Amino acid sequence: MGENPRTVAVAPDGRRAYVTAEAGGNVTILDVATDSVLRQFPIRDGKTKPVRIAFTPDGRLAYVTEGAVGTVSVVDLATQRVIDTISVGKRPWGIALAPDGHRLYTADGRSNQVSVIDTDTRQVVATIPVGDRPNDLLYIP
Repeated sequence: MGENPRTVAVAPDGRRAYVTAEAGGNVTILDVATDSVLRQFPIRDGKTKPVRIAFTPDGRLAYVTEGAVGTVSVVDLATQRVIDTISVGKRPWGIALAPDGHRLYTADGRSNQVSVIDTDTRQVVATIPVGDRPNDLLYIP
């Protein structure tokens, strides 16, 4: 899985699970039906510390928080490559995507805030002050 696995998230189609490895700087793809490893790929050459992951409703993209560098990587799941990076607050750990896929939220633990990202422009459009060290998010419409 890589060193220090942090999160397991199942893709929208239910066929694959993705495991982030914070110290390893990578994501491992598992086949849910066979419980086997399909592939492992680095997030930005393994130089960041991926923590949590969220998928677009169509399953084409994943958003991965990178706590150590204060960013979210946008990953094309077909190629397993980072296609964009979004700067957010300090230590983004948690992540949640609105069901329509247009707003992404990160819990920025050391900034004591939630960043709101417009996924169409891939820009932070708001920050919401919250309590000390938010760690995770759950989107409930």
